[in-house]
Amino acid sequence: MWFQLLLVLFLVATVGCSDAEKSTMVQPHAGSAAISAAAGALESQAEFAAEVSATAAPTTPAAVTATTEAAAPQSIAATRSTLVGTNDEFNYGAAVWQGYWLSRDHFGPFVMGSGLGIPFTPSMEMLGQAMAMVAQNPDDTVTVPSNMMPLQAIFASGSPRLVNNPLDFDPLDFEALRLDPSTFDQTVRVRGQAETMLKESQWARNFANAHFGTPDADFGAQQRFIGVMVNMLSQMQGQYAMQNLLSDDGLYYDSDGELDYAANWVMLQVLSDMAGIAAA
Repeated sequence: MWFQLLLVLFLVATVGCSDAEKSTMVQPHAGSAAISAAAGALESQAEFAAEVSATAAPTTPAAVTATTEAAAPQSIAATRSTLVGTNDEFNYGAAVWQGYWLSRDHFGPFVMGSGLGIPFTPSMEMLGQAMAMVAQNPDDTVTVPSNMMPLQAIFASGSPRLVNNPLDFDPLDFEALRLDPSTFDQTVRVRGQAETMLKESQWARNFANAHFGTPDADFGAQQRFIGVMVNMLSQMQGQYAMQNLLSDDGLYYDSDGELDYAANWVMLQVLSDMAGIAAA
């Protein structure tokens, strides 16, 4: 696929583990009672899914359907809300659909414009290569947002309040997305770094969906470019983690020296995911 080429350019390392290490990640057997309980829960979920699958999916505008149907959750069953005094149209299906867009719209401004971390500046050569990979049709060009602030490291926390009014800016001016740096906890946590990388690598797969076309198509170039960018971000953040958080003992430590074993598992997961994309 088109995005695999960029991954080869930016993938800085592949984390592997020995058979002995893999064996340590195997969890104890839950027991027959737990298995029976889980089976019963799955059966109940299957019955519920069968019951609601016959109902209609929520209606969405034609323009939205045309650009998102493959990427968005499919076959969402619509059931009427059971909450008293609520809008019946905001049902389970509508909630899932909204969750899809909230997921997409929150991580993008965070990693590309908020400033909540240590930024880096992509070279024009890097951006040029990305655009050449995804936009090869003169009828479908890419617009690079202005004032981007892509993050190579993620700070532990900060206020979500914007310092600017987005209505005063062009939609592709990412200066509108800045948060207040005076509220930032500048500790770099392994878990926050790894979970952000995992979010990006998973969304990159979504943007690489054939639904967004091929590099020579007359549609989808902007979305494919976003996929390239989030791939690049996950690679750069992985590089930062290896250079600044990885210890001689093979474990990743927070910037303040704290060790979180669960965070290390997430880091291993995302590095494996990134390597899997490159090898696909």
